[in-house]
Order: sequence, then structure tokens, then C-alpha cells
Amino acid sequence: MQSCANSLLHKRCEVMNRRRIYDRGSRGVQALEAAWTELQHIVKGLPNVVFVSLSATNRGRRGHFARSSWHYLKTRGAHELAINPGLFEFAEEVLSTMLHEAAHALLNERSGNPGVGHSRYYHTKDFRDCCLELGLQCSFRNTRYGFCDTDWQGKEIPDRYLPVLKILKRDLPMGTARAAHARPVRSRRLPDPGRCRLVCPCDRVIYLGKKSADAGPVLCGLCGQPFNPREE
Repeated sequence: MQSCANSLLHKRCEVMNRRRIYDRGSRGVQALEAAWTELQHIVKGLPNVVFVSLSATNRGRRGHFARSSWHYLKTRGAHELAINPGLFEFAEEVLSTMLHEAAHALLNERSGNPGVGHSRYYHTKDFRDCCLELGLQCSFRNTRYGFCDTDWQGKEIPDRYLPVLKILKRDLPMGTARAAHARPVRSRRLPDPGRCRLVCPCDRVIYLGKKSADAGPVLCGLCGQPFNPREE
């Protein structure tokens, strides 16, 4: 009986701690920091980062990675990483989002580019391959964001991440009342903006209004060949 009473008391204390308000933000960051430290033991080459909380105005995002955004060394800054507190009650979703941002951090360490903003996509094929290496599913969303939709998608979470998952389930406080953020984003194409994306044989890209594109061929000044539509 005494053991049952202690167990109930312990569970009640856990619930009260998760609901505690005054230090919830700092405890959320501490839990993410502890989980990241454990993740560094599992994923070799994962750098140190500075965790921050996403503000209410940015909570349409699951997380974000900003490279070299904190003072660190004269020639190098520390990276910033944030996780949406709307995910805090879904430890599996927090973990998948952390691994998404970890892929950016790894690519930056390996090649000096986090897989964002170069080539023709926001998230490149290199980023996709790094996510697959980390055990995530990664799918193409559209021609603006590229391979940015990452999730477990029914896969079992690899055993190597179970210690990280344990920390998140144990230490994360209750987050914001935005449970919809835990739903995976499905791939979709951008709405037609009224412009055509044209590519020449040397892979230069231009965007033209449909009327201008239909008026006649546009030639590349480097290869001398016309720009034509190309499906992704």
C-alpha cells in the first residue's frame, strides 16, 4: 500500500511540475539541451548549438536552424536551434524535428553549407540524403522548399534514439496549446503564381510571366540555347 501511495504521489508531482508556469520556458530549453547532448553521443560530428524558444509569432514553424548566429570565436559563430513548443507534448515529433535541424547542422559542419538556399530548392538533395542517413523519411514538397517534409511516417524510431526520447518524455514541460503543429505536413505544390520557371541547358533559371514566355524563345547569354520549362 505504501508503495502504491508513493507511486501516485510521484505521478502527481510530475504532472504538477509539467504544469508549472514560471520557469516552463527555461525548463523546456534545458530538456532540449540535455536531449541534444545525448544526441551528440549518437550522431558523430554534431556540433554544439544554442537553443532558444520560438516566439508566438513564429509558431507556424516546427523548428529552425540558423548557422553562426551567436558570438563564439572571431572566425566562427555558434549555431542557433529552436523547436516549436506546440510539439512538447509529442516527444516523437520533437525528436523528428530535432533530427531535421541536426541534418542542417551536420551539412554545415561537413561542407560549410546547411543545405539551404543554394541550388534550385530551399532544402536540397544533400539535405534529403542526410535526413535518410539519420533515419528520417524525407519527401519533396514543392519547387520553393524542396525536400523539407521530414517525419517518421509510420517507421519505427531507431533504437539508438530511445535514450533521447526518454529524456524528452521525462523532462519536457507542457507546451503551447497548438497540438495541430504535431501533424506531419504533406507534400504539396505551390499555387500557380502566374509565372513560368524556365531552365536552359547550362542550368540557369529564369522566371517569366506566361504571356512573355509564350511570345517567343528567350536565349541564354552563356550557352546560346533557349530557356524551356523543365519538370522537377
